[in-house]
Amino acid sequence: MTEALNQRILSEVIEVIRHALCLSDDSISAASRLVEDLGLDSLDLVDVGVELEARFQTELPDDFGGRCRSVAQIAEYLSQRYFQDAPEADLESEPDFALAA
Repeated sequence: MTEALNQRILSEVIEVIRHALCLSDDSISAASRLVEDLGLDSLDLVDVGVELEARFQTELPDDFGGRCRSVAQIAEYLSQRYFQDAPEADLESEPDFALAA
C-alpha cells in the first residue's frame, strides 16, 4: 500500500473524529489516543464508529472501540480492512470512500 494512500486514510479518519467531536484540526494527530488524549467516552466512540462506517462505506465490528485505541490504529485497521484483497495496481487509483463525504 502506498504511503500517499495511508496518509489519505489517516486524514479522513482525523476529519471524521474532528467532525464527530467538534474539535479543531490541530488538536488531533496520528498519535492521539482516543480516551486518554481526546477524552472520548463510550458514546463518543459509537458516534465516531458510525461516522467512519458512513465515510468508508463499511461495517465495523462491535468491539472496534476496544480494538483501536489511537487515531493511527483506526487508520491502520481501515487500511488493512478496506484494501486487504486489492492488488497493488488498484491501490494507485482514487478510492471510492472520498466520495462519501
